[in-house]
Amino acid sequence: MPPAPTPPAEHKFEGWFVGGTKIDEDYLITGDTIVKAGYVYVTLAEEVESLEGEDVTDPGCTVAGKQGGVTKLDDPFGNVRYVGACPSNYVWYNCSVEPTGDNFDYENNCERWRIIGTFKDISDGAGNTADRIKIMRDNSLGKYSWDTNPSSTLNKTDGQGINQWGETVYENGSTYPGSKLKIELNTDYLDYTKTGTTTWYNGSKNKKEATYSYSNSLSAYAQTLIDNAVWHTATANVADNGTPYGGTLSTLTVKQTYLNERSGKIFNEKEKSGVVFTASWTGKVAVISPSDYGYSTNGGTYGRSNCINSDKWAVSSGTPNYNAQCYQNSWIWYMIPEFNSLWTLNRGFVTGDYKYAVYGIGNRSGTAGQTFAYADYQIHPSVFLGADVRVTGGAGTHANPFTVDHKKVQIKN
Repeated sequence: MPPAPTPPAEHKFEGWFVGGTKIDEDYLITGDTIVKAGYVYVTLAEEVESLEGEDVTDPGCTVAGKQGGVTKLDDPFGNVRYVGACPSNYVWYNCSVEPTGDNFDYENNCERWRIIGTFKDISDGAGNTADRIKIMRDNSLGKYSWDTNPSSTLNKTDGQGINQWGETVYENGSTYPGSKLKIELNTDYLDYTKTGTTTWYNGSKNKKEATYSYSNSLSAYAQTLIDNAVWHTATANVADNGTPYGGTLSTLTVKQTYLNERSGKIFNEKEKSGVVFTASWTGKVAVISPSDYGYSTNGGTYGRSNCINSDKWAVSSGTPNYNAQCYQNSWIWYMIPEFNSLWTLNRGFVTGDYKYAVYGIGNRSGTAGQTFAYADYQIHPSVFLGADVRVTGGAGTHANPFTVDHKKVQIKN
């Protein structure tokens, strides 16, 4: 075989081909055999991993003095994450149709989403694992409840909602379908056949008055780019000795919170809520985890290591208030409107009024704290792209987001 040629930009050499068949070194080449090089676009996961350690500040970012980068040095599983206030982590997603041609109008046919990072060994729930890109919608869908319910003998939370994301059972064995937001994001939000609007839940005791527009739903093409994933929904606030903390994620580092989310620990009593809690869920659409927020900072003048290895990422107190340096250097924090909060995926555990709480991220304080599941917080859907989704162009900036597609081998002369 001849040496591998230099591939075109954004491609990698896939092998030598005769016709449409890839050949190996044992293939018999005769005088009239036409052998051509085959190339394939690099996957988005490979592209992000190749940027590890680089300054990828978006030159169009309007946040004065802030930077953006890509790092994997401090994640216990070696995940590669975008950090800082201004990283170039934009990707076009949810295009109304499959992009074709060099002049496709992405601005008017697609949405900007943000790349959280490349996550290692993500399971699809069917025995397959791969490194996959996790993304979140740049603009909020609106303000909706995480969960809500009526008072009943099965739901013992007096209309506050239950902090159980996925499907499970009530303690009497009957089916519990999961949180209201989980259901909405995996039914209405995936229904590209409908037009007009419907209503979603947005308050206690099954209040359902918030408008949802089907024009925001994931298109048929967009859904070909995602797969099921196992989402970790365990209790976020667990100490090293296995006991739960209350309130905010105070005294917990980002690493501890991340490990807690994946730990399988629950710390909720079914007798108090009426359901059997679970620590994972398999599906397509959810929201980000608290640790996604914690790991998204570069720390500013306080330093990334100080932010993620102390409680300052989740605590708004002290002199000086180092928390400000942590959250003001997180690109996720800038997505939250002033005096608003953003829902995350994981439950908390406290006693008393907040025992059915879920973690949200507040814009005003920058903290990751618990509140009632019925609260109407901003919803930024999150998905895992398929492992074979490839980069076809773009630079990741707001002005020029990455473009992606399922691209097969291209055989070149």
